[in-house]
Amino acid sequence: MPFKTKAIRNRARRRIAQRVRAGEPCCLCGQPIDLSIAYPDPWSFTVEHTTPTSRGGTDDYEGLAPAHNRCNRARSNGPSGTVGRNSGSLGPLGGAPKGGPLPDLSWHRDIPGAPNTPGRRL
Repeated sequence: MPFKTKAIRNRARRRIAQRVRAGEPCCLCGQPIDLSIAYPDPWSFTVEHTTPTSRGGTDDYEGLAPAHNRCNRARSNGPSGTVGRNSGSLGPLGGAPKGGPLPDLSWHRDIPGAPNTPGRRL
């Protein structure tokens, strides 16, 4: 468990979920996060430590960001910036550059558990 206690983890999840409700996307792929998708689905919401705890990161609010479970797992404990739009390790859903259009996601309409986020063509 990356958080020291369950209470710290739960408090962090609530605070970061507020940022997702305000429109903040996944910090790794830049795609919207659907809070209604339950964990452990690959598209579910998780809290990402921007600096992994194994590399000296802390549970401070400033060091946390929203991420998809899939993106968070792909990054693992790599240093910041090792996964996301430029690395290709997230596959075809690497995301659009910030401020750019969303990519065409119609290819994954038949994948079980794929997100059904408003505004996407599925």
